[in-house]
Amino acid sequence: MSVVHLCHPAPQLMTSMPPLFDKSESGKFQPHEDAVLFSLVTEHPDWRWPKIAKKLGTKNARQCRDRYMNYLDPRLNHEEWTEEEDLMLVALYDCYGQHWVKISNGLGRRSVNSVRNRWQLLSRRSEQEKKVTIEKNEHMKKVEKKENGGEVEGEVDHGEEGEVVEKYLEDVTPHREVGGIFDELFQGMSFDDVAI
Repeated sequence: MSVVHLCHPAPQLMTSMPPLFDKSESGKFQPHEDAVLFSLVTEHPDWRWPKIAKKLGTKNARQCRDRYMNYLDPRLNHEEWTEEEDLMLVALYDCYGQHWVKISNGLGRRSVNSVRNRWQLLSRRSEQEKKVTIEKNEHMKKVEKKENGGEVEGEVDHGEEGEVVEKYLEDVTPHREVGGIFDELFQGMSFDDVAI
């Protein structure tokens, strides 16, 4: 009776398709890996991701798929985001929440990663603007209270540093209200006509 070793495949079962690169090149995709991945996908559109990954030899099927679908696919739009796209992203987010694939499909040629990253950027900007606006409003309340002769609770004299911050707040947010970038983006817009 012969013993079958499951850890070591029999020579006749090994594939005739050797990997193109050594497995030691793991980590980020290198430019030569991108070039090979792109050519494998375009030359063999009928191949599935596991077969492409096996031929590439340094990445697994999920990594190959994600790299191609989010960065290398020539149909993707890698241009700067337009204001119209930002507005559509916000509207689609309101409809679908964090279903990035659905939102990406609604935006056309933007990858799922690009859509999610753009949303996070817009959200951070909005939060920063809200914070600055709130700080400015609190400062204005203190100034008004002082001008009216009242004492301001918890007031501390910050000297020159406080004046620099105050000047910055006046320069940065003279006309902004809570809501920041989203208020500006939606100004005068109606989403009644938007088809989703």
